[in-house]
Amino acid sequence: MVFTVRNNSPLRVLISDVSELGDAVLTMPLACAIKDHDPNAFVAWVAEPAAATMLQGHDCIDQLVTVDEGWLKSPQAICHVRQQLRSLQCDVVIDPPSHTKSSLIGWLSGARQRIGFDGPQARELALWLNRTKLPREREHVVDARLQLLTPLGVQDPMVRFEVPHDPSADVFAREYVLSMELADGFAMIHPGAAEGSQVWSMARFATVARHLGEVHGLPTIVAWANGKEHHFAESIVAGSMGYAMMAPHTSLRELTALMRQAQLLISADHSPLHLAAAVGVPCVALYGATADRFAGPYGEQHVTLQAPWEGTASRARRPSTQQALRAITAEAVCEACDQVLQTAMPELCYAA
Repeated sequence: MVFTVRNNSPLRVLISDVSELGDAVLTMPLACAIKDHDPNAFVAWVAEPAAATMLQGHDCIDQLVTVDEGWLKSPQAICHVRQQLRSLQCDVVIDPPSHTKSSLIGWLSGARQRIGFDGPQARELALWLNRTKLPREREHVVDARLQLLTPLGVQDPMVRFEVPHDPSADVFAREYVLSMELADGFAMIHPGAAEGSQVWSMARFATVARHLGEVHGLPTIVAWANGKEHHFAESIVAGSMGYAMMAPHTSLRELTALMRQAQLLISADHSPLHLAAAVGVPCVALYGATADRFAGPYGEQHVTLQAPWEGTASRARRPSTQQALRAITAEAVCEACDQVLQTAMPELCYAA
């Protein structure tokens, strides 16, 4: 069934995605697909602050509503959010995460049509608050979330992310690359991870940086975002025999601008990995406790190393242990980097 708007007025759509930054990046194609299908549609997005930083200025988002992480704990905050959402007068809510917070946002908006996933993908109150529930039929989260647009008549849309450019961040990245004499090319490593089970060996990252320098003449910038990641980066640089350097402290937009100029990014499953893929940077992705077929870097230009994994899309994480990811050797990652840099791009699946 295709949803239609009364009086043939422009469609007003609210995307309810208050997930972490990486998940928000993987949801960006929804906004683009809506605008491609109906350029006159009004698209609003509800996001928490970290994701809102990257979504601000997106060409396909007409209005961005930012809610604090703890808004559900305060009756006053809930009332304020409700007022904001009702003022948008949206006809349809698209609920990609399909969990309690995202579905409550849809319900508070007053939209007549609220579209999310059916179980087991949907969780908690989403099964009751969303009015149209679709089964997940595609594995990768990007393709699966685009399925939620089928009631709007959107079928097999082109996938594009359109991560916003920040002019000042672009200037920062260009000046940094020139000042560090990296104009001939460089790789990037981001050693951080959202969970302990996704942290790879710093010594192995250093081995990869040495390989890129010795074999490809490619220096490596090691990015970081907090104190723990700064310590990781220092360890990699120290073990790289001079082939790796610390990235400066960057904002999220500066990091994105810097990644746009890289020839390659090596990372475990983490927000910077998905940002790099979204801006077209080839990636070597390390997956242990998560399954790459559900949430790997999107596109054919990437090489994914997947440690042995068993699970389902709705429960795509194992207990926090580094054992799975540590099954991926430095040699395997070096070979994957060779493959990307030689423009031979088929996905690899590593088996211990």
